[in-house]
Amino acid sequence: MKKAIYLFYLVAILSLFSTPTFGQFSRILPSERDLQSAIQSGVTEQDAVFKFGQPKRINKSYRMGHEFVQWAYDGYYIYFSNGRMYSYDISYR
Repeated sequence: MKKAIYLFYLVAILSLFSTPTFGQFSRILPSERDLQSAIQSGVTEQDAVFKFGQPKRINKSYRMGHEFVQWAYDGYYIYFSNGRMYSYDISYR
């Protein structure tokens, strides 16, 4: 019985070191491969929220009758036109 309790505490302690906290999730940048595959598959804004999370800021502009949307995250931006992702920009600091 004592071994099971010690094992439980050991697993609990180790999981504290291996699992990122909520604040750390915003600092994890997606790979360029993930971003490029999102463009090729035509990710919608709804799918992007699921894949990349909520953006910190959303900027909208209108040109030639089309809406262009920029989603700003910590360290990168993704761009939408007609509801589909068409580009990204990673800002290396």
